[in-house]
Amino acid sequence: MGLRQSLLVGLCVATATLGGCVTMEPTPEARAVRLVQEQSFVATCRWVAEVKGGQYAPVIGAVAHTIENARTLMREEAAQRGANVVLVTQRTESVYGTWMYGEAYACPGQ
Repeated sequence: MGLRQSLLVGLCVATATLGGCVTMEPTPEARAVRLVQEQSFVATCRWVAEVKGGQYAPVIGAVAHTIENARTLMREEAAQRGANVVLVTQRTESVYGTWMYGEAYACPGQ
């Protein structure tokens, strides 16, 4: 393999690795979804679905952006299902990434 091909392969690997470190930009609908941790916030709401979001860290230990991406993915799924609030039921973080689980609700006046 020549120098040019080696540089091209290296550039592709670096791009793929760094691309995994990007924080996702939520849609306007997802930005409107609130994440809550107390059951009392959804007491008068209609249950819609279970939702989840998660991301593996592209480099072991580089997990800071995976927290925000897990939240964004969960909000996106809730918005697509017509919910505006998510009760977060579980959050797991490790050096390998972040995973979140919750219950999506449609709440009046939120």
